Amino acid sequence: MNNREINLPASNNVVDDPIGRACGILTSVSRSRATIYRWLSLGFYPPDREWVEAVNREQLTAELTDATSWLGADQQKLLLEIERLAGHQRSPLEEWQAEYNRLFGKSIQYVSPREGSYRWRDVLHMTETTDNLTAALQQEYHQFGLLPLTGMEDTVAVECEFLAYLCERETENWAAHSMSSARELRQQQRNFLINHLGLWFPEFSRNVTDCAADSFYDHFASFGNIWLSFEYGAGYLGVA
Repeated sequence: MNNREINLPASNNVVDDPIGRACGILTSVSRSRATIYRWLSLGFYPPDREWVEAVNREQLTAELTDATSWLGADQQKLLLEIERLAGHQRSPLEEWQAEYNRLFGKSIQYVSPREGSYRWRDVLHMTETTDNLTAALQQEYHQFGLLPLTGMEDTVAVECEFLAYLCERETENWAAHSMSSARELRQQQRNFLINHLGLWFPEFSRNVTDCAADSFYDHFASFGNIWLSFEYGAGYLGVA
């Protein structure tokens, strides 16, 4: 969403088709962004066997590395967390489930993965109830025909999934040279970050680190925090 250094191969058709070249670059970037949000979403859903296999065969780290390569020098800020994620491979499903439940389930060291748990501290939204927040998110999702599981509308997994969907739609429009629609989708992503995920993810990430330092979810949340600092830009409160 912000202007970044982009590392893509040069095209021989830049002079003949500058619009096509620009759309090609933006197609690649939005596709990479969709991949990152998709993995963030999957990682914050309860782990299943397919997820564990994807981590163990290094699909997660390989795709995150590839999807962030366009960032140029800024990728280095993410590679450290990606490398740390690789250190948690080969754990069995039962250990994943136990760790997930310890952090995000009913436990003493509970970390809420819900926007509603953090937004009450926001002075601008002190009067906003959980029902109002859920209704606002449902309206965002419904305009695209999306129906997340009831009761999960404000979870980090669903909000990342929604951003992945918007990025995928943006990718399709850049590929079709539908520039106006692509820009509109990009603005909708920006608005969603400002109004929702970007407001509370920094505190969520800190809480994960406080409760589970050096765990997979610590490094995963830290990766997400750095990534969102790039996406959000000036004013993001998650990275020192």
